[in-house]
Amino acid sequence: MRDTLRRAAGQPLALRFGDIAMLTNRLDAQGRTRMNRFLADHRAPHRAGPDATRLMEALATGLGAAWPGHQT
Repeated sequence: MRDTLRRAAGQPLALRFGDIAMLTNRLDAQGRTRMNRFLADHRAPHRAGPDATRLMEALATGLGAAWPGHQT
């Protein structure tokens, strides 16, 4: 899939995609708590695109990073 996305975008592979559980495991305990709280407060939508955005915003929240347009 990575090659398909890279070819479609016409870009070199500079970003590695990972499984959300693998990424979550890289957070410290406080980051996991923030991420889990975010997920509990933001219910999963029925479509994959919005859910992927929700998961990435939760990961950014877990990292303590800003997410464009996100109100804390």
